[in-house]
Amino acid sequence: MEKIRVLLVDDHPVLLDGLATLLEVKCPDIEVVGLAQDGAAALELCGCREVDIVLLDIRMPGMNGVDTTIELRRLYPAVKVIALTTFDDEEYIWGALNAGASGYILKNQPWQEIVRAVHTVFEGGVLLDPGVVAKVVRKLNKSKEPPAEPAPESGELTARDRDLLRLLAQGKDAREIAAILFLNDHTVRNYLCRLYERIEVRDRTDAAVWAIEHGYAAKRQK
Repeated sequence: MEKIRVLLVDDHPVLLDGLATLLEVKCPDIEVVGLAQDGAAALELCGCREVDIVLLDIRMPGMNGVDTTIELRRLYPAVKVIALTTFDDEEYIWGALNAGASGYILKNQPWQEIVRAVHTVFEGGVLLDPGVVAKVVRKLNKSKEPPAEPAPESGELTARDRDLLRLLAQGKDAREIAAILFLNDHTVRNYLCRLYERIEVRDRTDAAVWAIEHGYAAKRQK
């Protein structure tokens, strides 16, 4: 069994130890490869251990979670980051996503949701806490400012593109999208690659943010 190697980062040692124990006991396919109480220690551990995912708090002393995410993505681009925090402030949410985080989960979620986030992000998906998605959508709906970059003309996006954007905005990964659209994983990944080119983004995280910014989280398939 391939294990997902996870590094946990939080400045509260009791929470850190508790989460490590929970993951090791409940999830045989997850291996906790290290614990760190600040961003600097997390960067150091990533340099000497094999890490797939860093699960980190946003608000920490010294190097905060957003700055840590920026450095992790710069130094170790293969490592993916999930923010696990009590804070749902828009500043933290957009800071984490813009820094390159692939997930944003609130600590009041059941532990199963944290595990789901780890699996989703490991498989190349994006997972945002439902409360976070709702807050982002409300903010965007209230905003009267046009997007920084114009959206493609409606003729440039196919019905399939719009379906993909709607599902990406809801935090679905490629496997979930394939099941919903009755397609195989390979076909969905090909569709996604072409979609990234059309909307000029790098990956699924950027595409999900783009979809939310352009209102697809609130759209329903007709």
